[in-house]
Amino acid sequence: MVAAFKTKAIAGGLNSEPGMSEMLASGGKLMASTREIGALGYPALDVVSVDADFAAQHPDVVQGYVCAQYGTYKLMTGPQREEVFRKAAAFVGADPDQAVKVGTSWPIWKPEDELTERGLGTTGTTGHIAESEVAKAYLNTGAWLKTQGRLENPPSMETIVAHIDTRFAEKALAGGCH
Repeated sequence: MVAAFKTKAIAGGLNSEPGMSEMLASGGKLMASTREIGALGYPALDVVSVDADFAAQHPDVVQGYVCAQYGTYKLMTGPQREEVFRKAAAFVGADPDQAVKVGTSWPIWKPEDELTERGLGTTGTTGHIAESEVAKAYLNTGAWLKTQGRLENPPSMETIVAHIDTRFAEKALAGGCH
């Protein structure tokens, strides 16, 4: 995206760091942050997806993964978060200062907020998932992709709700991680 912007092949786009800073340094202008876009009903989502059959056959593996993600969240938001980002950067050969900048600015939802109307709906009640911001974001994105000619048949809200399972998150938040 940065190369396309610099060569004027595109006029702009949604990008995270370090690409965003590179685009700004090349004359770009920040129109909206991911936090602002999220507030409009289009949150940047990092989701855990798993095949339903695999989840049914290996719930311990899926729960372990969700618990590892929850543990990572605690490290990323804890009092030593800058050190955590620097160590992670060193591990993958990235710039430590850039990792701190990206990591501390990313709009991370608290896991506790994921099981609310704002996130995935009220805990344990799939009827409320359809009212959640996440489900609405999927529906809006599908509709937008259809208008762009990128998706012929976007999923209905019923289909979206059928694919959201909060059980693993519920268990992690209830102390189900070892």
